[in-house]
Amino acid sequence: EKNWMPWVDGDKLEFAYRLGLTVDEQGRDATRTPINFAVDQISGGSQVIPFKCGFLSVVHEARVHPHTGKRYYQHRFVWYDKSKTVQRITKPFYFHDKVIEFVAGVAWHPNGQSIMISYGREDKEAWIATVDANELSEFIWHD
Repeated sequence: EKNWMPWVDGDKLEFAYRLGLTVDEQGRDATRTPINFAVDQISGGSQVIPFKCGFLSVVHEARVHPHTGKRYYQHRFVWYDKSKTVQRITKPFYFHDKVIEFVAGVAWHPNGQSIMISYGREDKEAWIATVDANELSEFIWHD
């Protein structure tokens, strides 16, 4: 599988594939948390990083474009509390267009004010997006 999200919490390394479940380095269940969202179509994407007294990742959902019939990915930011429970999932978004875009990484920018997101577009282009952390917070907590 390509959708495992590495999750470092202190000195523990876990991996998430689907929301609500992490496994340890040996593949054993490590954390199970209830999910109060419809997440059946959501798969992992980025690693999980510390963000705003919790954790942040970018996940994706595969969809079929209604006009072209071509497959595309839409993304969502997910914010987890310290117990690794999903608390917020953003509305879907894409970076360029409704094509195959796959987020490969998320990291804090060295300036400490922005989040960097690496992603591929149409399996042939590599991109990096930079998002202001305060604007991202507003996006995550906007109702």
